[in-house]
Amino acid sequence: MTHPYLRWIKIHRYQRFKDVEIEFSPDENLLLGMNGAGKTQLLRLLGAVIADDYARVKEQDFHIEFDIVYEAGSLRGLVKHARSESEFTQPDDLRRSASSIEATLQASTPVGSWHATVHDGAVTFSEPSLQSLSRVHYPTSPLLSALTALLELGDRRGTRPSPLVLDPCHVHEDDRDFRVLTQELAFDLDPRRNVKFTAGNFRFGRPLVLLALLASTALRSDGTIEELPLGDPRSQRFGVTDGIIRSVLAPLRAESIFLAPERLSESEGLIHCKGVRLKLHFRPGETIWDAGLTFGQRRYLIAALLAAISGNAPFLIDEPDNGLHPRLVEALIRSLEGRQRFFACHNKLVIDFTRFASPADVQQKIHIVKRDDAGNQSVERLDEATARNIFESIDVGIMHPADVLRAEGIW
Repeated sequence: MTHPYLRWIKIHRYQRFKDVEIEFSPDENLLLGMNGAGKTQLLRLLGAVIADDYARVKEQDFHIEFDIVYEAGSLRGLVKHARSESEFTQPDDLRRSASSIEATLQASTPVGSWHATVHDGAVTFSEPSLQSLSRVHYPTSPLLSALTALLELGDRRGTRPSPLVLDPCHVHEDDRDFRVLTQELAFDLDPRRNVKFTAGNFRFGRPLVLLALLASTALRSDGTIEELPLGDPRSQRFGVTDGIIRSVLAPLRAESIFLAPERLSESEGLIHCKGVRLKLHFRPGETIWDAGLTFGQRRYLIAALLAAISGNAPFLIDEPDNGLHPRLVEALIRSLEGRQRFFACHNKLVIDFTRFASPADVQQKIHIVKRDDAGNQSVERLDEATARNIFESIDVGIMHPADVLRAEGIW
């Protein structure tokens, strides 16, 4: 396997999910279920684990175990979060200190292995040669805390960039990610194209911030801002995959896409920007700015931009078909091949565009999320006989995958 992936997760406590161990495919993973079953909640938890960012789920108590496989190495962890009783009566600005995140991490990397416990960002290593660090690093990111501690101790296992740090992309069911990029990301540019982000921007995720950094290279030496075409050598320096850009523009019948920072004002030699403008050029010469795009086009393009700049990092999409034409759904799904991806959905299109190689592949890729009449949630794995029947029906081309699942009473 040439890309990192979440191999399995055990949920002992989260929302109202029953205890469950879920084994994932390193390729597609379908989280299927009715509206309100908990697909979005599960997707949010998976994103938090892969990103080592438990602020995303900190409003809930949880207790989980997981195993992540990397191109060279692995990480196994146990993470617990418990809110104290006082948290429910304290003002918002004090609640952070009233809850606790504890983690046990065991990592294997090309330069060595380590084992650590982390309590609200304070790290203790099991090796006697590594002193305990009581200073709090990142209270909601235990892995980043441990790597920072190693770096401060001069241990090369903490060298950055670490192969253990992933930057997964998470596209929500609406167009909020597009709005963050085009309207909310705030940053300053100096004449040398140095970028300073305002506090809080990194909560949007590193891939979105990278897109803003890429757009900042459109600043000319005279202080004016040009439009930066994706595919330009400058964008390739940021790791933009030109092939993905071309493949996702084709279904839109667009020729190119341009980025440019939105200038708000200028003071003390700095250009203050908020958002990244986006423009599509079409074959007949028509141009459409971001404000003129439809809801589906906005969702499609933000997913494509994130895919193009994130290498082979895992990708999570809530309702990938929402607002998208079937042609765009297929193009988007195909553009994400070569990495682990999670699709929370209940739409026939997404299921039908999924490829199954064997009955075992069916079991790994389909995860049924349910909520019973009492509100209890579960994630179910197909048994071997059902998976075999589904695969054989799909393999001989009798029915589409979604119709097979419907016939089996699964979806």
